[in-house]
Amino acid sequence: MKQKETNLAEYKSGLTPLQEQVATFLASGKQITDTANELQISRATIYRLFDNVVFMAYYNLLCYEIKINTKNNLFTLQDKAFKAIGAALESDNDLTKLKAATWIIEKIQDVQIGCKNPIDALSNQCVGKNIIDVCFDNTEFEKLKRQYDL
Repeated sequence: MKQKETNLAEYKSGLTPLQEQVATFLASGKQITDTANELQISRATIYRLFDNVVFMAYYNLLCYEIKINTKNNLFTLQDKAFKAIGAALESDNDLTKLKAATWIIEKIQDVQIGCKNPIDALSNQCVGKNIIDVCFDNTEFEKLKRQYDL
């Protein structure tokens, strides 16, 4: 499912156009030195921007948008990727087969599996944190158990 992108043309960042440009360059992967040279500003100016919470919020938004776009693009390539891995597993080259099989095994081992017990999942949902400690909302827990007939 494709996630909705932010319309950055309508987004009010609170930054100057130059600051927005710095954030855009950095979020797209440009190095600080290259950004400074291209925009004809000092590296120190860029480093000072990292202390500006408004700049960081805009930079983080750009990074988030790039991450979402990348994720969406990866999903469109998954069929080709599976076919390529399948072809590698069918290869006459034993090293290619071994690398493909090892990669698959590593990816399967990396898969994180969440809570499988519904009671435990509801219990985890009822744990809150206040300033002093962690607290458990037993009333909410019992309500949720009834709601799900558990």
